[in-house]
Amino acid sequence: MPDTRENSKANPDANATSDRRPDQDVILQAIADLRTVLLSKAEAQSAEIQKQKTLCLDWLPLLDRAHRMLRKRPAKLRAGFGEVRNMLQCCEGIQYGLWYPAELRIMLGNGECSRFKDPKLAKDFIQNLKLKP
Repeated sequence: MPDTRENSKANPDANATSDRRPDQDVILQAIADLRTVLLSKAEAQSAEIQKQKTLCLDWLPLLDRAHRMLRKRPAKLRAGFGEVRNMLQCCEGIQYGLWYPAELRIMLGNGECSRFKDPKLAKDFIQNLKLKP
């Protein structure tokens, strides 16, 4: 019987395939395929995570800021009631309050309460009150 060790020393490639059983080749190929699949899935997940990170912004986009600017800020809306509040300070027996964001509430002495979001309407209401005896 010939010694396989001497033959394997002469040809190392022959030794690598001859020492393995056929099922080992199948297993090694399956492992290689699995590794390729796992690496491709990991790359896809990494790309998806990167995409999500780029869409989660810490600042609002310019378009969104532009839409928010179309509405007046509460401070500007509240400042519109300045003249009306000065008029109400001169009136006796009338209580008033400015509610957020910009709503003027006027409470008359008889318990009647009026609410205004427009300074012009509130000014007209006060002028009508002054005309009444």
